[in-house]
Amino acid sequence: MTTEELDLYFDVREERLLNRIKELLAKPKSLRIGQNEAWEIYGRANVRAWRLSGQIQAYKMIRRVEYEVAKLDELMKQKQLVVKIKRTK
Repeated sequence: MTTEELDLYFDVREERLLNRIKELLAKPKSLRIGQNEAWEIYGRANVRAWRLSGQIQAYKMIRRVEYEVAKLDELMKQKQLVVKIKRTK
């Protein structure tokens, strides 16, 4: 292995590691997050679709709706995208 190949290997590995660290830092640390934060992180359309289809449960607190972070992460890994179709007249 040449030094150029070794440098390239470490550069790629370092970039992957930095991306993973950024991803972990961006995720909330609690077991549940509020609805607004869930919409911001996972997409409002996705969260609403998952809730309406029964894939995720909303926990209603006194003045707040919360969702489990683990379940949201699991659903997001399925890469479900909600596409809104425009109706034409």
